[in-house]
Order: sequence, then C-alpha cells, then structure tokens
Amino acid sequence: MELSLVATHIGRLLARPKLKDIYLVLANICTEKSLPSRIYEDPPDYILQFETANDQEIVYHQSAIITPTYRLGLSKWTPYYKNHSKPWNLKVKMIITGIPERSVGPDVLNPLLGAYCDVRGFKYDTCTSTCRITVYTSEIEAVPTTGVRIAIEPQENQNSTPQIVSVDISTAEFIDPPPMTAADYISYGYHPSLVDTGTTLHACTLR
Repeated sequence: MELSLVATHIGRLLARPKLKDIYLVLANICTEKSLPSRIYEDPPDYILQFETANDQEIVYHQSAIITPTYRLGLSKWTPYYKNHSKPWNLKVKMIITGIPERSVGPDVLNPLLGAYCDVRGFKYDTCTSTCRITVYTSEIEAVPTTGVRIAIEPQENQNSTPQIVSVDISTAEFIDPPPMTAADYISYGYHPSLVDTGTTLHACTLR
C-alpha cells in the first residue's frame, strides 16, 4: 500500500466515474508506463496502486483528475487511511485558510477528510477566508495537514475549469473551556445574590 495514491472527490460530482474512465483520463495525461498497475474502489474513494515509487510520483504531481462530471484529488496513502484500530474519540480543531466559501461545505469536507476523521461541524469566516472545522479522530497525526487538494470551482456564470489548490491545514487538540465559576458570572454583570455556588447561569442580570 505504500506505493498507492488515494483519489478523493474534491468538488463537483455529477456522475461517479467507473474504473475504466479513470484509466482513460490518466492515459491522456501520463505516459503509459507510469500508469497504475491496479485501480480499485474503496468507497467513496479510489485506490491507485503502482509498481515503482517513480511512477507514483509522476501521477501524484498531476494533482487531480478533472473532467466535466467529477474532480478527484490525488493524495498519498498513509497508514491512517480508514484506520479504526484506535477509537476516534479525540476532539480536534482544524483551520483551513485562503479558500473561498463556495469551496467548502459538507459535500466537500466529508469525502475529503472522512477517511481520517469524523467531521462534526465547520464555520466559515468571510472576513479572513478561514474555515474552522471540528472533528473526532484517533490522534492529531492521523489528520493530513499537507498536500491536501481542493477544487475551487468557477463562478456560476463562468465555464472555465476549476482551479486545484494544495492547502495546508493546521490542527490542535480541542480543549473545552473550564466551567464558569461564581466570580466569572459576577464579572459578566450578574448580581451576587442571583448566582449559585458555582455553575448555574441565571436568567436575571443587572440592568
């Protein structure tokens, strides 16, 4: 498996490609002897296996397989791919920067990251073009942080092909904030007589 690439849906999907379709596209953009020795489905992804590391690199540097009906990003296989030997119970926050809002969403993030983590939510900041994602995984190292390809689709009124960009993802363990104390509530303007001994937030505040 070390000499394998994972082909993942990274954008528009009008029709799921057949294996022969992928072979034909690769044959048009790569030399015949660098083509994968085998392609098979590992839904929702495809696995491309190679005879040599050089052949793997040649196809990997194509970045993606783009057709009018689908976009497949190419990434290198890692031992964390669909690895459930450890429970996915570590909460991790991820940050992707520099991509437009139209290029993120459940239909992109779930297939893009689903083999490595369970995507629970995301929020896009239009001011900073930053997407913050909350996931659960086995360990922080399981989540790919480099070489992740995303298809930036053209605007609706444009017929140009999508731009494939390689993004870096920053990750950190998600640490839930400590429960608020009575002093915290008072600092937010709650009258001391309305605050319990530690954690109950009351509806009445000082006016």
